[in-house]
Amino acid sequence: MALAVRDWTVALLLLVFVSDYVDRLLLNLFLEPIGNEFSISDLQRGMLSTAFMIFHAGGAWPIATLVERVPNRAPLLASSVLVWTIFSAATGACMNYPQLVVCRIMVGIGEAVVTPVAQSLLCDLYEPHERSTPLGYYLAGIPLGQLFGYVGGGFAAQQSSWRLAFLMVSAPGIAIAALVLHALHEPRKATFVATMPADPSVANDAQTQGGGSLRYFLTAMTVSLSIPAWVLMQCTHLLAAGALRSGEAFTASLLARRFGLPVSTIGNALGILGGISGIAAIWHSCSGGLNLFSCRGHWRGNRHAFGRFINFFTEMQRFMIMRCWVSVIYDIKTSLDKLAHEPAPLPTGDGEAEPAP
Repeated sequence: MALAVRDWTVALLLLVFVSDYVDRLLLNLFLEPIGNEFSISDLQRGMLSTAFMIFHAGGAWPIATLVERVPNRAPLLASSVLVWTIFSAATGACMNYPQLVVCRIMVGIGEAVVTPVAQSLLCDLYEPHERSTPLGYYLAGIPLGQLFGYVGGGFAAQQSSWRLAFLMVSAPGIAIAALVLHALHEPRKATFVATMPADPSVANDAQTQGGGSLRYFLTAMTVSLSIPAWVLMQCTHLLAAGALRSGEAFTASLLARRFGLPVSTIGNALGILGGISGIAAIWHSCSGGLNLFSCRGHWRGNRHAFGRFINFFTEMQRFMIMRCWVSVIYDIKTSLDKLAHEPAPLPTGDGEAEPAP
């Protein structure tokens, strides 16, 4: 496989993932003005993110089995980009709360296709010992999407309303979908037909037993659940993702409601801080894992645990940076409010000032 083709595929998948995260995080930035306009409670605001995540996570499993059955994954990925682009833009045209929920559900379903397709493509393009680096580049779409989504959304909101901001930020998705459809290299297409069994009975049996069948899926899940390390890893990821996503959903609302900050300031703060710290985490994991993934024996068996241990410190820095930012804003605003409401000292005859009564 030519190096340029593989690099182009990674770059294109990164672009898709950045667009994915931009549309995903945009609702968090505008949750407060949206909630105020529709007069919805905090529970209803949280349900917007919950509806997205339920269909995003639940749709990834059947979509992943579908990905392994199609000869060309580019149309599938391009269709998913169009789906979330259309419904993300439609979010800006919603007139009531049920319409918002439907739009977020459809965005979640559309974005559920991205990672299964990306991982499937990268596994076909790279040998097992080469995959850590391209996967690291692909995952850089998370902090980059946070950077462009929050900062770009804040800029768009500064120029107009949150409704027009959804339309503006979603517009590049159409061009990205066209680029994926016509420029994404599909390594499977040339060999997919050749690898199918010639005997129809064998072919039918292969489809029954194959990667896209329910039986294969249940078997794979049974085997995975029998591995304690896999179960523990999924449990820790579930807890970490739950804490992170809930914080992401309401951080912008906290800054707007408690401290009265405009959306543009919130977008710049969350985008720059989250983007920089996230990129540092991805870079740290990749640079720390390059030699780790080429190890053999005992160290190779523990590479994932060791990588998580290294990344823990970077993620803790990210957590502290975000919380310290909120604390700094609170301290500054409290001090300014105290100065604004504290009476000025009264002058005395000897030139000294005494506190006002």
